[in-house]
Amino acid sequence: MPMIPTAIYQLCEEKLAARYTLISRANDRLKEARARAYTVQGMAADPNGGSHGSGRGDALECKTIAVLEAETGLRAALRWDDVMHRLDRLFPPESKEGTIAGYLYGWTMHRPLTQEEVCRILDVERKTVRKYRDTVVINCALLAAAAGLVDMEEGGT
Repeated sequence: MPMIPTAIYQLCEEKLAARYTLISRANDRLKEARARAYTVQGMAADPNGGSHGSGRGDALECKTIAVLEAETGLRAALRWDDVMHRLDRLFPPESKEGTIAGYLYGWTMHRPLTQEEVCRILDVERKTVRKYRDTVVINCALLAAAAGLVDMEEGGT
């Protein structure tokens, strides 16, 4: 089994667990940032884009940067969603990997299950659960690297 950096492994597990809320949460952050940007009233923005000597920028500039960062987050969430759909094609829910991932990351039940609970439900050993979990997470990391979401050499995003 190939090794991947721990930070990437953990990031992929977080994304797998949050796969059904990635886009909605990113979209909510974007809506909030836009709402805050549109409510900057009574504050005059410098027409030259200057920071008025404070070194911190004006309120409108800060809000605009927040909107741009939220848009970048939404684009990343959409790319992670594409990674999840590719994983679904690699490991359909009927496969052993898909079944175990569904239980571990809460796709099958209303909550994620522990490895011990998955072992009991499927009547398999813990090393089997770990093996299939690793297979799913490593493939997720490889797909994410191919999509430019993680950098395997740097050990993170």
